[in-house]
Amino acid sequence: MTTARHLPHDPSRASGLLMRLLACDGVTGEESAIAALVIEELVAAGVPRSAIVQDDAHTRMELSSACGNIWAYLPGTGPGEPLMFSTHMDTVPLCRGAVPVLNVDEGVIRPAGVTALGGDNRTGCAVLINLAAALLENKLPHPPITFLFTVREESGLHGARHLDPQYFRGATMGFNVDGGAPGRMVIGAVGAQRWEATVTGFASHAGVHPDRGVSSTMIVALALSEIYAGSWFGKVVRGDREGSSNVGVVAGPTGGSVGEATNVVTDYAMVRGE
Repeated sequence: MTTARHLPHDPSRASGLLMRLLACDGVTGEESAIAALVIEELVAAGVPRSAIVQDDAHTRMELSSACGNIWAYLPGTGPGEPLMFSTHMDTVPLCRGAVPVLNVDEGVIRPAGVTALGGDNRTGCAVLINLAAALLENKLPHPPITFLFTVREESGLHGARHLDPQYFRGATMGFNVDGGAPGRMVIGAVGAQRWEATVTGFASHAGVHPDRGVSSTMIVALALSEIYAGSWFGKVVRGDREGSSNVGVVAGPTGGSVGEATNVVTDYAMVRGE
């Protein structure tokens, strides 16, 4: 039996898998193609197709989503409590159309054009698929293992939020592969809470009767200035606790600009942050 200490190492195979994953479109909410590729690569790695399930988490999301999460299961061949390894398939919209280019001499992959690359988190997908391949090809003893590939992580962890716990298969510990150096492990993190507020003002002609209007834009500006003055914006430190906050979206009723004209006091603004 091969031991983990003497596993064969094939960099070209690993980089080839990563290149295929990077080249596959799958921005958040549009993961059908990358989901199909992940299933294909898992099967090629030796995972039985019958052990791979795509759930219906997308049917419970508030946002439109093309497909659900992918689960794969390997029965235990050795001692140990059931484990889970997870990652996410989607990328940010800037990665749409990415063409990865491998510089063999540098050992670096870069996008060919102006898009982002999608390393977040196609690298995680590659790690999990390679893990499954290494365990199966080398017949390494392992406890029961569940692999999870989620959707819509980049737009708010929706895939993870709406998953069905039955697919955990009794896992008592989980490892999420997402970002950072290979040897770095995070065992605790601040949670994230997204919020949205709508501010309703009163429209008026800004040149003729500005005094009759109530500007939603100014209300937002004053509120944010108070938040900033209280050190609740950006990096936030309170004693031995720290976190961060941000306002990322300010929009009008249709998602576009807050106002329609410069001579009208704005009567509506939507603010979204985390």
